[in-house]
Amino acid sequence: MGKLPQPDVELARKVLPATLLEAIRHVFRQGVSGCMLVGGTALAGYYAGHRRSDDMDLCTRDPDSQKAAALAVESLAPAGYAVTVVQRTPQYFKTVCRSGEGPFTIDVSLHQHLFSVAKAVSAEDGVAVADIETLLRLKAAALVSRCSEKDLYDLLWLLPRFEEMDLPKLVGLARSLDAGASPEGLLISVLGARLDEESCAFATDPAKDKKAVYREILLLRDWLKKGLQRLAGDQPVPPLGELVRKIRRFL
Repeated sequence: MGKLPQPDVELARKVLPATLLEAIRHVFRQGVSGCMLVGGTALAGYYAGHRRSDDMDLCTRDPDSQKAAALAVESLAPAGYAVTVVQRTPQYFKTVCRSGEGPFTIDVSLHQHLFSVAKAVSAEDGVAVADIETLLRLKAAALVSRCSEKDLYDLLWLLPRFEEMDLPKLVGLARSLDAGASPEGLLISVLGARLDEESCAFATDPAKDKKAVYREILLLRDWLKKGLQRLAGDQPVPPLGELVRKIRRFL
């Protein structure tokens, strides 16, 4: 496997809304341990720069880390943010924050198992960002329940970064976080996904309008559908290179 991308703080500064980025950095300046930035903001902001993202998703290692992360988020209020708590349980904390550039959400989730298989990288700005394999693992697991336009677009960026990646390995990564991530379970989710072209206007590349993004994620869905059907039937699956070649024909 070649060298995988590392967090890029200059990319984060260019791609993420300034108030969101400062909020992320503020939270991690509070010295919370056992907490990592995940989701689309981690991927788009610190690695890919491929799409817009305007929320903060944090995963925590244990109950103490969960409490500390929630307090760090609430400390945004005296720092000038309007913080509205939407939900608070021992496992989950959700807020809506407002400051200047519009509102954004912060989700803090206790995910003890994630920390047994995942790794965070400390970026130069002090933010603990999930490494690129962890983000792929999370995106693969998300296919079980969500399979959204953004999830598929993120996978399109992630998959070619792993030279040895194939569909059985992707299913294995998903299963490492969700025992229900069988080929059959993933296939049901992929087949049931209702993708909407109007929801695809999020690429940062000005040459990629919503129609182009929609076309690419449909190709990925078709590749997943074909491969999962074969995998469930214990048949050879289409290689990742087949998908990459199809997408490149449109570029």
